[in-house]
Amino acid sequence: MTATHRGDAVRDSHPVDWPYALDDAGIADDCNSFAATLLRECPRGWSDGRWSPNRAGFWFYTTFADTTAAASDWQLFSNAGGTLPVEMAEGAPKLLPLDCDPPLHGKIRNALNPFFTPTAARAAEPRIAQVCTEILDEMFSAEQGSAVEVDFMTEFAMRLPGR
Repeated sequence: MTATHRGDAVRDSHPVDWPYALDDAGIADDCNSFAATLLRECPRGWSDGRWSPNRAGFWFYTTFADTTAAASDWQLFSNAGGTLPVEMAEGAPKLLPLDCDPPLHGKIRNALNPFFTPTAARAAEPRIAQVCTEILDEMFSAEQGSAVEVDFMTEFAMRLPGR
């Protein structure tokens, strides 16, 4: 979430800084330890890390209460500037409804909601099961034998949404 014009006042009331870059390889190597350290030592803060709109820095919250409060105050913590921890090229498409604020966010959610009902999920289940089976079959083909080691995220999870 990106702090808007009132962000300086919030930052002044929570002046804890924790400089880190979201793309730091050390974080990816042991993200659970990093998250536990943040929760314990710096549950909320501001980082001037590499990624943020116009490289202005970003807020981070690790507790449920703080995260819920920030997510509920879209006027202070706007998503309209983008929510991905990477710098997107100017003019890149936004991730809707994530990268927008009310009232547009609600309009888009209302249009998408019918696709995420329990009835819609049950209707999609056979196709999802078929795609999962196809990917697993490709991962564990007969040529590879029965004792195959794979990177589940790369070989399965990242392939699933695109099918």
